Amino acid sequence: MPEPLNDAQISFVRRYIGGLPAAAGGDAPPDITQLADLFLDAKAEADRSLVGLRRALLDEGDPDTKRIAEFGLNGLTNGNSVSLMAALQDLRRAGPDKRADAARVVRKQCDTYRGFLTRDEVIGLCEDNPFFGGVAIVAPLTRALNAIEAALRSV
Repeated sequence: MPEPLNDAQISFVRRYIGGLPAAAGGDAPPDITQLADLFLDAKAEADRSLVGLRRALLDEGDPDTKRIAEFGLNGLTNGNSVSLMAALQDLRRAGPDKRADAARVVRKQCDTYRGFLTRDEVIGLCEDNPFFGGVAIVAPLTRALNAIEAALRSV
């Protein structure tokens, strides 16, 4: 079962997918070059909250709970994380003439992801599970989606 990314791994991913470290403090929306980092931070927070649940699910020995434990957040999000990251990278690389179109794709991916988070039964079961409390998936990812959308208001 894969564990959540540690800080060194997150730094490695950031270095190879681009983006800049998040700005310190303030309520200003992040620069569009920082949006992938913002999302990766939220995803890492959600992954960290799943560690205890993963262990509890593996201990159950049930094939369905084992699948959830083995695939973690990536397995739960039905490709939404990958689609959003791809759209964010396209936005980061877009020239001025393509930026508005790329921003529309990111907004659509944010809407799709948000809808998934609010409707997916498995996400709800993970957060309200009887095995291990303290699982937070929706809150950190929703905060990131809101911040991404706020940053795109000027695009």
